[in-house]
Amino acid sequence: MSGAEDDGLAARAGQVALNLFRGYGYTFYRVENDLRADDQRIRRMVSELLQQARKALSEAEGRYRREMIPPPSRAQPFPPADLVANAKRLEALAQTISALDAQVAHMPVPGNDFMTARYRTEADTLRRLSEVDVDLVADAHALAQAVPGDDPVLILEQAPAIAATIARLKDRIAQRQAMLL
Repeated sequence: MSGAEDDGLAARAGQVALNLFRGYGYTFYRVENDLRADDQRIRRMVSELLQQARKALSEAEGRYRREMIPPPSRAQPFPPADLVANAKRLEALAQTISALDAQVAHMPVPGNDFMTARYRTEADTLRRLSEVDVDLVADAHALAQAVPGDDPVLILEQAPAIAATIARLKDRIAQRQAMLL
């Protein structure tokens, strides 16, 4: 093969590759691509922080059940109701955080289609989402810090603060979802 044939083949192969990329909605060096990648990175970071808090709560609940709830006996076949209620509070907090983690993982981003582009600019929407996501990361970090290890007694003392942080996270998620309506 001569050099001219190689150049023609390379040009055709490059054109095919470019058409394949554009056919799937991807164009090189667009700001929107970077913003989408940042959005995914931020959501993964929030998810990791939520998983850290959920894990600590789950471990605290198990530890609480092992150490605080006495085994059944003939004199007392059922555990005291207040101890069971505390264990259920820890379990409910962990389940709520797990549900938030699932919501964060499945948060929508603006579509990359012509109808969406007609009503809003994708890059501007992604920038506004990233501003809300910064607050979401801060709240997720605050939640991870609010769960003091796996000590169930300390966590039960901090339960109102943990619940308030969870409520803030829920509000942030709702705020983010409202931006995409």
